[in-house]
Amino acid sequence: MQEAQAPPAVLVLLATHNGEPWLGAQLESLLAQDYHDLQLVIRDDASSDATPSLLEVFRARAPERITVLENSAATAGGVRANFTALMQHALSEHTESHILFCDQDDIWHRDKLASLLPLLPDAAAQPAMAYSEMRVVDANGTLVAENFSRYQKLSPRAPLQRLLVQNHISGCASLFNRTALELAWPLPAEALMHDWWLALVAASVGELHYCERPLLDYRQHSQNAVGAQGYGGRYLWQRASGERGTGLEALYQQAAALQTRLTERGHATPPALTSFLATRSMSRLQRWKALRNAGHTRRGLLRNLPIWLA
Repeated sequence: MQEAQAPPAVLVLLATHNGEPWLGAQLESLLAQDYHDLQLVIRDDASSDATPSLLEVFRARAPERITVLENSAATAGGVRANFTALMQHALSEHTESHILFCDQDDIWHRDKLASLLPLLPDAAAQPAMAYSEMRVVDANGTLVAENFSRYQKLSPRAPLQRLLVQNHISGCASLFNRTALELAWPLPAEALMHDWWLALVAASVGELHYCERPLLDYRQHSQNAVGAQGYGGRYLWQRASGERGTGLEALYQQAAALQTRLTERGHATPPALTSFLATRSMSRLQRWKALRNAGHTRRGLLRNLPIWLA
């Protein structure tokens, strides 16, 4: 008889900074997960509120499951650098096969882990990522929108062609295997965000799996590092004026870094990446036509203006 395979060990990477108002609820939701084989590593970015004290309370409550990394000096680079340090710690100090990013102000549903884990393949040879839909709530936890993707007018199942110019995969909603993390590490300077980079790696040479059921409450408040803003008039104006969004050259630089990483690790360049980088040297009109024809477009006309007019 074939021996039953043990459930995978899971590592949750939580970055904190002045998260006292919401952190307790998030930590409670992590400890209440239906899937219990998880370790939680927390890195606090020199909080000036009661966040460190709150972390100590929870560490004392579950010392076998919670590790808090010491960090008394502010981290240059903010949330991206904080998660980068957590990724490095995961690779050097842990052996868990499945990893999740975690934000300090969300609330995970009890079945988040149990729902995402079956979506990843058993074999770890290829990078793989699973991600879920989210609900949007306000600072007090009151429901704003049942579906984050519809609220933001995003395409949650978009292929690599679109992922190269618009990230639709939130790190706080994703689960990825160690193979994806190893290929993504180290994060190049051109990577715009840690979660976007990991999604690009998985989409380029591995697998992406989407769960359409919301598995966490994404809290929207005045201190969000990124935030979820409805696709309304103010949002569209910010996009059109370039106040929000990423410039085309930054997208090219990230894509070129991705191609370099894949080549260095012995992977072929996917056609979508080749076609996107090919537009870099074109005239504006040629580039606009090529980007549109190849599917390198964001959802929503005004979201595309900054890259079409670059």
